[in-house]
Amino acid sequence: MCYPAHLMRSFRVLVALALSVSAALAEQAATPETGTFVRSIAHPDKSTACETLCAEYLPAKGTGPAVWLIGVAHLGTPEYYRAIQQRLDRHSVVLYEGVGL
Repeated sequence: MCYPAHLMRSFRVLVALALSVSAALAEQAATPETGTFVRSIAHPDKSTACETLCAEYLPAKGTGPAVWLIGVAHLGTPEYYRAIQQRLDRHSVVLYEGVGL
């Protein structure tokens, strides 16, 4: 589908705004201990990257399955989504939450 140029410009502005807001809010490192699964990284070239955390949780008593929580962003590059899919493909069972209409 082809969108008009003015809509694409508006979309780009919204994405830039969303990344700026996330950069301002995500100052902690993304770690399971902090409960932060998304962080923004500002690069020297003035670009910003949004990083998501993948964390493995093991049973406290040492027996039972490991559980992975894999954070995923709604906006990303094709390479980002390929990497996420490759990680999901390594697991025998994947449960996910989604939003649908």
